[in-house]
Amino acid sequence: LNRREPQNYQCHAWLSDDRVVVGTDTGDLLVIDGVELKAFIPRAPSDSNSIESIVGFSKGLVTGSDDGSIAIYEKSDEKDLYKRSKVFSIDSNAVKIRHLALSHTEEQLICATENNQLFSFALSNADIMKPDDRNFDFLATSFHSGQVTGVDTCI
Repeated sequence: LNRREPQNYQCHAWLSDDRVVVGTDTGDLLVIDGVELKAFIPRAPSDSNSIESIVGFSKGLVTGSDDGSIAIYEKSDEKDLYKRSKVFSIDSNAVKIRHLALSHTEEQLICATENNQLFSFALSNADIMKPDDRNFDFLATSFHSGQVTGVDTCI
């Protein structure tokens, strides 16, 4: 398990004093304890997205991908240490989730996207949420992103 081909590491997060998880451009996760690779969690067969951001919490970890989705991984007693439980996508916003931040109560997850939008996700309710529902809200109002194609004035 310790010998691996070189990969492009996109992000990482400390989960404890000696455990770090690393996300790759192929969507795989590496769990490292101290200096030893403890687990390799391959991407789902239907998922070809890179992992762009990671945040740990008491029940596991959350990853943000380049297609505007988050995946929740829960702690597991299996050899992988973490098991992917749910995936949620930001409505009509298939852009990279560049940063994830968790409230100190672990109730709210904030997602910052590549097109400068901020979304809020109720992580504390994730177990009862349906992936097809509208689960993300703008943190503030929607910010303009993209090109301005015209401006009109009236006198």
